[in-house]
Amino acid sequence: MSDEWWGVEPAVTGALEAWGWQADRDVVRQVLPAVARHGNAVVTAPPAPAQGAPALAGVVAAIAASKGRALILAAPALVP
Repeated sequence: MSDEWWGVEPAVTGALEAWGWQADRDVVRQVLPAVARHGNAVVTAPPAPAQGAPALAGVVAAIAASKGRALILAAPALVP
């Protein structure tokens, strides 16, 4: 696990990398850590499912860290 991904699980970061996201992109650096810490984020992105991936990764990371459960509704394009 790389430090540049803020301690997010490798499975989550691997999915982001597979979709073409890198840790140095502004939206990833700003949204993923905030949401992973159970913070709130308002994400304005083009209407393409892949643009929501960093926010979704933050939600998944937060749930994994707390060993909790959640119902996540996402566009089919975001489900690997």
